[in-house]
Amino acid sequence: MNERKALAFVGKLAATLGLLGSMVLATLFGAGPALLWLSGIVLFTAILLLWTSLRELSSDLEPSQPDPIDAPGFDGPLFEGPLFDRKRQLLKQLKDLEQEHELGRTSDIDYAELARGKRQELSSVLSEIDDWIGPYRERAEELVRQANTRVAPADGRVCPLCSTKNDADARFCKACGKETS
Repeated sequence: MNERKALAFVGKLAATLGLLGSMVLATLFGAGPALLWLSGIVLFTAILLLWTSLRELSSDLEPSQPDPIDAPGFDGPLFEGPLFDRKRQLLKQLKDLEQEHELGRTSDIDYAELARGKRQELSSVLSEIDDWIGPYRERAEELVRQANTRVAPADGRVCPLCSTKNDADARFCKACGKETS
């Protein structure tokens, strides 16, 4: 069970215990202890939600949306592997470095030097990723071209720049973005 599911379970458990406990306390001791118990559970739940939000914002918890994109025809996610891990790591380091600089913990000179080094390394990693993705890009561009040149209705507009057939109500070309009217 991952941490997100565990926190959701604890939240539901706290709500259930809060309601049940307050009902038991109300019947046994009156409304005062029941309200005190219920307010304690509400406070606990609020702290739990705040703590979870802060953990997610600080990237200690996995993000709500999965990062990798599943590509059809592949055994696993397309954007996984050491290059993509290194890219994410460098981007996080750059973000942390910027935060440190904004807080005044890093001098302007140190920040400029460290950021330049990280950006050069990131540029190198991105170039390697581009080389790796190259064959897939050509296929993707071909699929986009095919989708954009599908037959438009008889009253469709044709782009004056790239000759792509567009829908009749299209103001801009779906292939190149030029105005069709």
